Amino acid sequence: MIILRVKNILDKLFARRDPMPPESERFEADPEVEKIYGPLVTEYFKTDTYVKDFKALMPSAQVAAKKLEDDIKAGFLYYNGPAGGDTHFLADYSHNSGKKKSHFLSKKINTDDRLNYRIYPPAVIEINGKDVYYRKVVLSACESHKVNGKPDNY
Repeated sequence: MIILRVKNILDKLFARRDPMPPESERFEADPEVEKIYGPLVTEYFKTDTYVKDFKALMPSAQVAAKKLEDDIKAGFLYYNGPAGGDTHFLADYSHNSGKKKSHFLSKKINTDDRLNYRIYPPAVIEINGKDVYYRKVVLSACESHKVNGKPDNY
């Protein structure tokens, strides 16, 4: 039991941190594209896992998670927002090549729970017959350190 506690403490102290993608590789709005198609429209989705996890959180953690959601919706995707969150990049779960590019990030809700989310690169897509500059963000999980499925699982 003592060994397990020491291991947990050491894991927290020396947790591996992946470097955040360089600004040039982040899925942010491109001003030149916005000049042509208008402002970047970001749509947010929640996985079934996220919804289930959220319901299982303690009320205080639900409040913290909601504040982190608000930060994400306010554009604090690669940085901490007013609610904090110790935002960090999870390179092992991100996809930087191919058709399904995405960045997977995490924000700290409390000592045990993390809000994990996936950001897809902006693209010009057709919506209702009009070209729109669009980006998708998927809130994946928020209990423990879960990683929910594959990049297109939402």
